[in-house]
Amino acid sequence: MAACYGPTAGHRPWPQALQVSHGLGTATPRNHSWRLQERQHLASVTALCFAAFRTLRKRRPTGRAAAAGVLWLGQEDLEDLKSTSQMSELPVLPVEDVYLPGAPVTLQVTDPLVCELYDNLLLSGGRYVATVLCSEDRREMAAFGTLLYLEDFRQTAGLHVAEHLACGRVRLKGPMQTTEDGFVLPQRMEVELREDLDDSEAQTPATRLEPQLSQLERLRKKRGITSGLKETLHLEPPLPRELQAVQGLWQVKSGLRVRIDRDQVVGLGKLELSDGRLVVKLEKPFTASIEGSESMAESLTWDDGDVWQRLAAPAPQHASAYQNALWRAARNWRSTGTLRAELRRGEARWKSAASMIQAGAERPWDPDSSSRDEWESAANAADSAARAEIWEEVLRPCQQLLQAEVMAERLEIFRTMLQAEITRLQLLQTLDPKD
Repeated sequence: MAACYGPTAGHRPWPQALQVSHGLGTATPRNHSWRLQERQHLASVTALCFAAFRTLRKRRPTGRAAAAGVLWLGQEDLEDLKSTSQMSELPVLPVEDVYLPGAPVTLQVTDPLVCELYDNLLLSGGRYVATVLCSEDRREMAAFGTLLYLEDFRQTAGLHVAEHLACGRVRLKGPMQTTEDGFVLPQRMEVELREDLDDSEAQTPATRLEPQLSQLERLRKKRGITSGLKETLHLEPPLPRELQAVQGLWQVKSGLRVRIDRDQVVGLGKLELSDGRLVVKLEKPFTASIEGSESMAESLTWDDGDVWQRLAAPAPQHASAYQNALWRAARNWRSTGTLRAELRRGEARWKSAASMIQAGAERPWDPDSSSRDEWESAANAADSAARAEIWEEVLRPCQQLLQAEVMAERLEIFRTMLQAEITRLQLLQTLDPKD
């Protein structure tokens, strides 16, 4: 989750991530009747697929486009929103991604203007910044963004690295500053902190989304896919006091950064408590003693001699257990969609190269040959298709979740996202049965 701000007022090309291949296969029909049935089935499943995506796109008649798409700053229907009266002036960074609450966010900063924003923030003792999705032409910012809690800001390898944890949502109040050419600038801006409103319903998100989750699980099992999406929607039990005290970002003796997220040392193993000491469950368990207050550990001394020093206090919580469960599931879904798009992009590039070679239109690549343009054209086409796919399947749905105001509305958006995934897998199963 890294974004890099270049020397031209934060402008950079849209990231090359993600062209996408559905991995569609073909089945050989045994007879004409079977072929006709297959075509009829394919037509019906394809219709369902388009219907699911149209549901994501259409505008609901609510006075504001709550789940219809991205709300851009300056839209009139934003005035219908009830103010929370929690106003603040924060650095606002236009980015080409959507960060969901609970996600760690690393931003690589090279733009002097963004560095100045961070320097002024640290000098004033502040810890919060906001990131906001900008349009592809970088001339608009979304009306809703992500509140980030700054945990560490350091210089390494000639650039600054800012480590954050996404901890809430903001609504931009404007006005928006732009360059002479109309490009959005990183800037300090007045924002309104949006609290996640509870619907105080007894059912957990996993229960309310049970039909879609069960159907999706069955389809994924047929395709050999395991993601644990259903499990992420269950409410997590409260952490022991000792584990609550060590949450956050740490620096080990060697200078590396390590994050403790609930009962996990991210990238290392599961964290447990035994006789008042922390235990990381690896092939050889390591234990540590905790130093600091009951509510906030300041250092961890491990039995192998390593010492971890706290870099920042944990980010304040702005969501209930119900809301955290849904945000956790959405992050899981987002990671799957992004990875799938990246695989598709690579496959599309490979197919383009293979087709040129098979057609005899290309010899081994030569930088001085005129065929270089053909390779670049094929690669750009793959990247362009990927940008459209990542917008449709990842960025826009995530932005819809971010701008939804109540839990019931967010659940309905996520239900539609699950239904679109179900329809996609049904189409795949029709074209390329796995059983």
